[in-house]
Amino acid sequence: AFTRREFPLLGGTSVTYFQDVYDHVIRVTDTIDGYRDILSTIIDVHLTVVSNDLNQSVRTLTVASIILMTLALIAGLYGMNFRYIPGLDWRFGYVGALAGMAIIAVALGWTFRRLRWW
Repeated sequence: AFTRREFPLLGGTSVTYFQDVYDHVIRVTDTIDGYRDILSTIIDVHLTVVSNDLNQSVRTLTVASIILMTLALIAGLYGMNFRYIPGLDWRFGYVGALAGMAIIAVALGWTFRRLRWW
């Protein structure tokens, strides 16, 4: 209203001053909008980096869980109280079960390493 000369009491220099103030306010508002956009982009980039780090951590934990759950399954099967479990009466059954578990763990680790999951 001050810049459109609607107030006859304001002199020419006052109108020029208010136009200048109005221009400054518009420029500051545009600068603030630009900073808001930049800040929003920075926050999005940060959240993407954090999400990628979390995904990598979850992937590593998943690989470790798969390897350990496989070994726990084998140990659980051989820990059951049944009479006829293969390898129980064999002299090297314990060592054979441990060797089999080690081979499975190494094979899974190698597979996940090859897939670049670990």
